[in-house]
Amino acid sequence: MNRNPFEHNYFIGYINQVTPQYVKVHFPSSVLLKSFVFRGEQYNGGLVGNYVVIEGEQHGFLGKMLEISLPENERLELSEKSFQNKEFHPTGKIEIFYFHSIYLILQK
Repeated sequence: MNRNPFEHNYFIGYINQVTPQYVKVHFPSSVLLKSFVFRGEQYNGGLVGNYVVIEGEQHGFLGKMLEISLPENERLELSEKSFQNKEFHPTGKIEIFYFHSIYLILQK
C-alpha cells in the first residue's frame, strides 16, 4: 500500500526556526506527542531519536528529533497536578539529514 508521508494524520507541529544545522518545531499541543495507531500501525508522536518527515513547499525533508523542551514559563509551572489538568506546548530540535522533491514521492 502506497502511503503519503505528508498526510495530515501524521502532523505533530510547525517549523518555527531554520538554521543550517537544524530546525526547531513548535508543537501546538502536547497531545500530538502521544502514541497513536493509524491504519493498523503504531506511531510515537515526537520522541527523541525518532525520524520525522517535514513537508516544504517543493521539497520534503527527513530529520531526526534531537531534543524536546518546554518554554520557560511552562517549565516553572510544572507540578504533578499540572500534568493531569494542563496542556503543554513543547518545542523540539530536529537535525535535517536529507531532502527530496515532494512531487517524486507523491507520484510513486
